[in-house]
Amino acid sequence: MEDLDKLIFEKRIITNYLFEDAQNLNLNIKELSPDIGNIIIQKAIKKFIDPQKGPLLCYGIISPYVSASFPDEWGIIGELQEVPENFFVFFDSYKDNHVIEINKISDFGKLVEETIVFTYYIVNKDLDFLIAWDAAHQVLIGTGKAQNWIKNLIKRRSDDAVLLQ
Repeated sequence: MEDLDKLIFEKRIITNYLFEDAQNLNLNIKELSPDIGNIIIQKAIKKFIDPQKGPLLCYGIISPYVSASFPDEWGIIGELQEVPENFFVFFDSYKDNHVIEINKISDFGKLVEETIVFTYYIVNKDLDFLIAWDAAHQVLIGTGKAQNWIKNLIKRRSDDAVLLQ
């Protein structure tokens, strides 16, 4: 049993559960060094997010972007086959300030279906897209190259997707 107070203090709540669940699912994920992870987060925020717009980064995504609600579809991210391999996932820093690297989006989709509910952000090393999942509202948001990926997903899932922007 993990020490929740320690996880909160270390801002490792999400990554702790992701690593436990990835091991149980036999999925390979790795954590970036804090320095490299912080550089990626800061560059992504500078390019895609206005952090002054709300308490969560997903509230500050800069237009243009596409978003849709996918109620009860936690693993919907796994259907975005366009996401290149070896992408980075980060979180709202008040909860978890670590960055993980995952090889396949389908693996990440399996992982989020089996773990705790959380808001996350996905980018690649080139920072040519950002995907966000607003867990509170079950909204998938895409900007940069991800705008078209989200639009295509909405078309494929038209029965259960609600376009928001």
